[in-house]
Amino acid sequence: MTKGNRFGPGGRRKREWRSGSDYRRRRKTPPRPARFGKRGGQSPGGSTRGGWLTAALALGLVLAAAFYEDPASFGAPGFMLGDAERVTLGFAKCGRGDWTGGTACVSDGDTFRLAGRRIRVVGIDTAEKDARCPGEAMLADRSTEALLTWLNRGPFDMRAKAGEDRDKYGRDLRTISRTMPDGSTDWLAEYMIEQGGARRYLGGWRGSWC
Repeated sequence: MTKGNRFGPGGRRKREWRSGSDYRRRRKTPPRPARFGKRGGQSPGGSTRGGWLTAALALGLVLAAAFYEDPASFGAPGFMLGDAERVTLGFAKCGRGDWTGGTACVSDGDTFRLAGRRIRVVGIDTAEKDARCPGEAMLADRSTEALLTWLNRGPFDMRAKAGEDRDKYGRDLRTISRTMPDGSTDWLAEYMIEQGGARRYLGGWRGSWC
């Protein structure tokens, strides 16, 4: 048989294979199934998962900011607060006849003295003792009594917020709480808002009590 002859033995025409697709067509090979699940290196659910991760990250940042601004309202993460300082002393009212030594006493509804230090409770504002109206004087007495009651319920912990441990008046700014027997946390600021005539305060302008 000479080179270029297109016929084989018996006069039958030889097949010519021009491409792989032609080979599959002649052999009636089923086409390969289409590939699903990847586009641009991502699975179909990749964009959805990415959206959820972005949303979760944004929510985490919002909560972290809220914790930082108002740790008294939430179980603030430990990294946002300093080491706990345990207080076990009993308290009395400062400058009154029932003050028995001056080591620990309550000045007003949001400030108390402890071994020569002045402690300002973070997260609340209360009426001033030098009231400008009878209503403010009543609230000042109420908040002072409430603070005294809470402090004398047993040992508690004081923590400074990271980066903010003292105010412009030289008072130690402290978030104050007590761990209860069931493991829950009793936040002083929350108690004062509910029971002591206090209002939430995160710094800045304070309205009148009158």
